[in-house]
Amino acid sequence: MVPLDRRLADSPAEQHVLALTLCREVEQAAVRVLQLDADQRQLVDDLLQLARELCELGRAGVADALAAAVAGDDADDLALLVFELREARAELDHVLGEWTDLPEGAVSLVGSEGAGGHGSESSMRRRLVAWILFVALISSVAYASRFAAGPPERNALYKWSTAVSELFVFAIIIAVTLAITGSQRQLLALRRPHSWRQAATLGVPVFIAAFVAISALDRALPGSREQGLVPKHWEPSHAGAYAANFVVIAGVAPFAEELLFRGLGYSLLEPFGRWTAILAVGIAFGLYHGLVEALPELALFGCALAWLRSRTGSVYPGMLAHATFNAIGLVSVFL
Repeated sequence: MVPLDRRLADSPAEQHVLALTLCREVEQAAVRVLQLDADQRQLVDDLLQLARELCELGRAGVADALAAAVAGDDADDLALLVFELREARAELDHVLGEWTDLPEGAVSLVGSEGAGGHGSESSMRRRLVAWILFVALISSVAYASRFAAGPPERNALYKWSTAVSELFVFAIIIAVTLAITGSQRQLLALRRPHSWRQAATLGVPVFIAAFVAISALDRALPGSREQGLVPKHWEPSHAGAYAANFVVIAGVAPFAEELLFRGLGYSLLEPFGRWTAILAVGIAFGLYHGLVEALPELALFGCALAWLRSRTGSVYPGMLAHATFNAIGLVSVFL
């Protein structure tokens, strides 16, 4: 019997790539295996065993059986053999078809970039370059504005114009993020986490730890004062404008920024290593705000959210944590 033909290939931009040949070629970049746990590894073993048996039958048994059937002019045996092969192949296609869109940490079998995979190495490289250039552009504009105009106005959230301008900026960020993503929407990680219970178990301690660490850093480097978004005193006459800004900062901003950094950015950087992606996304998130004293705090928070994204396989937990963090800061005006 001829064993299942498996090819292992190491790509500089994508590790753990398994090219599986079932009597025909499959594009290398189309099959990925990522960090399997015990149950998922058993699933892979079962699928490979099924594929191995079918290939052994197809490569060895078919020739002998076909020759015997033809030599004996046994049309019934030949027809039965063809029928059994079709049934076995249909069973394999059915099993694989049910598992073509597994979450991160499982197995993803896709035919091509257009069929839902991460796409070719060259297309991912172009997306990564575009993402880096876009984040660098935003960061450059933010730092230029910071050094030219100084820290933000402390009462900026009492102005309707702030909400309108921020909403416009975030709309551009979302639009560009979607444009870079193109047809590969799975790069945004807009999917349910592997487990909401696990996401809560991981997210709550990480949020508390990050909040405590950032509060400690803020005593040494007054980053919150440099950012200057929260007014010093509550002014009821500006409640409407403040509420509008609250929606933008605690709602729209986390959605846009998580898509850009922990969604698209993390997915594009993950092939270089999990911790490389976490650190790079965290630092990029800090630079994106265009602040100096607040940079360590923002980078730390960005890394914490990227770590949560890496463990849950989704941007939704990070969006909730980000929104909660921003909301706490905005509510502090009443304290």
